[in-house]
Amino acid sequence: MFHQVLVPERDKHVHRFLWRSYDTKREPDVYVKEVVTFGDKPAPAMALTALKRTAEEGAKEYPEAARVLHENTFMDDICTSVHSREEAKKLIKDIDKVLQKGSFKVKEWVSNLNLGDGDTRPQQDNRLVFKSVSD
Repeated sequence: MFHQVLVPERDKHVHRFLWRSYDTKREPDVYVKEVVTFGDKPAPAMALTALKRTAEEGAKEYPEAARVLHENTFMDDICTSVHSREEAKKLIKDIDKVLQKGSFKVKEWVSNLNLGDGDTRPQQDNRLVFKSVSD
């Protein structure tokens, strides 16, 4: 989610870093981060502010999607419940449209039921899998 939020132009100067590819004989290159990164202390607040503003901007056209994004989102998890498959499919579609306007994209939708015909999203296996480093 953080990498989907652009750093404002006026703040980019504090997101500079040096890189020299282990060649100590040359001056390092200077790069600027253009998106919010995990290490920034205010990153969670910046990302949530961008998400909430996106929801507010979509509220007129998609009021239920905006409400869900505003009230039922914790960091990058949207957790809500509806009464029918049709409601779920419409809500997913509307949330995707609202988020698209803010350049956000849902990586994966997870549901406890198959959403029916035309749903091309892969079903997710929710088990945790651990792999040994020595494998």
